[in-house]
Amino acid sequence: MRLSRTLWVGVLAVLTSCQSSLPPEAVQGLPILLDQEVSLDSTKALNSGTQSLNRYFSVLRSFEQVQMEYLPSAGIVELDMTKASGEAGLQVKKIDADFLVPLLPYQHGGEADAFDLANLVLAEYARNGVNLSYQPNNDQFGFFNSPTEVFDEEGEFVYTSEGTVAPNPEVRPKRFSVINNCLDPGLWELSASDAVGEMYHGWFQVPPALYYRMIQGQNELQNSVESIQAFMENPQTMEEIPLSLDRLRKVKTDLPASQAEVAADKQLGGYSTQDSRRKIQRGFFKVLRAEEPIDIETFSDLQPGDVFDLHSFQPPGIYNHQERTQVPYRPEWEMVNFRLVEPTTSYGGRHDGFGEHGYLEIELVHAQSNQRMIAGNIPISLIVFSEDYKIPAFGAGVLSSSELIERRHLRLQQGPYPHYAYLAEERAGNLYLKNNHPAGYEQIYLRPYEEDGQIMLRLTVVSYERIIDLLEFNIPVPEELAKRIRAASSTYKPPIYEVYTDTNIL
Repeated sequence: MRLSRTLWVGVLAVLTSCQSSLPPEAVQGLPILLDQEVSLDSTKALNSGTQSLNRYFSVLRSFEQVQMEYLPSAGIVELDMTKASGEAGLQVKKIDADFLVPLLPYQHGGEADAFDLANLVLAEYARNGVNLSYQPNNDQFGFFNSPTEVFDEEGEFVYTSEGTVAPNPEVRPKRFSVINNCLDPGLWELSASDAVGEMYHGWFQVPPALYYRMIQGQNELQNSVESIQAFMENPQTMEEIPLSLDRLRKVKTDLPASQAEVAADKQLGGYSTQDSRRKIQRGFFKVLRAEEPIDIETFSDLQPGDVFDLHSFQPPGIYNHQERTQVPYRPEWEMVNFRLVEPTTSYGGRHDGFGEHGYLEIELVHAQSNQRMIAGNIPISLIVFSEDYKIPAFGAGVLSSSELIERRHLRLQQGPYPHYAYLAEERAGNLYLKNNHPAGYEQIYLRPYEEDGQIMLRLTVVSYERIIDLLEFNIPVPEELAKRIRAASSTYKPPIYEVYTDTNIL
């Protein structure tokens, strides 16, 4: 099964040979909608990101529609933003379509079964998107530019004739993002940032026939477009779908089990991500007990039955501070099972550079139900004292919701085997999927530390939309795993896909 095609060498030859069987698919005149978020005042919208003063002044706001082209033979998506008159504006070129649609990063039989389709749904919940740089051209990955004099070379702010400072509406973005929205299949977002923060945000709807054709084509599925659409827009209850872990890994060794303890001294509102930092600081959550807000400092002050009361996240992908989402505090994840596994997942690149110390699967067992939380294909070489290992979403190999396209390219071509994470329920000795999204669980962070000669693993579970850390446990690890963690930490060097930075935005 092919997945990633981020290298553009030889693309023209491929297009020439396959054009007759896989012609480009294009749609024109897709309306761009602006200012969909909840407005806090005339120049501020409710979101978690820093907003540039250029947000409501950018020339990008004058472009009213987008033309979209999908080149299935090369697996490429391109966009053109234009005015209603057809006047050219901003072009997005050569994005690998794998970066914008949910993927199945493992072997399947061509005809997707319920487990495969459920994985597509989980990936859809997590968003898919990339952050592009301004370039004239690039033979490896996507970029954006303008064919006309849309932007100037001035800074974010200019002096007016009256001698005052004002936003420069023609400033060129430092980065431009294309993001597949998580709440409405085929709803895509366009976002631009300058050195200060987000300066533009728009939405457009990809026609369903094209969007599901892309999912079909990028995953090489034999299912009809109509059947894929029917499942993803009305997914079957996941409680009836077996969790087929054996399709993602082979178990090599069971390690001794352990017990998880709540990290009692964890500060409530402590940060696991930069997103969490912004959302906590802006008051995106509160804690309720018996339906009344309470002041909480650490996890030791929480009680089972307390409720995290969060800003809701609603179509078309906006926050609402008046309508709330509630997630119960459930700390009773006690037994922890460890396994060494052999991954059978792949993005299509070379993933064998991280296996020196083996791969881990970790399973948390809930003491008061039959539920399990399972994460695996985790390279122990990246479970080190100096870094967090991040699982950005539940499902199989789900990618970060948006990242620099250079990092995405490196991750898929040279990064580890795709990991996985699931919420599941055991019935009659078999595991069945549970949808983690209503439970509020979205991300998992792992980081080891040493205490009195014992290697411990700190495991943090982050809420939907990364608003707050819902759970954090300290877990003693078995000696065999401790030896591997020590060895990995002693020789650790951060992988390039994690440390690549863009000095252009400083």
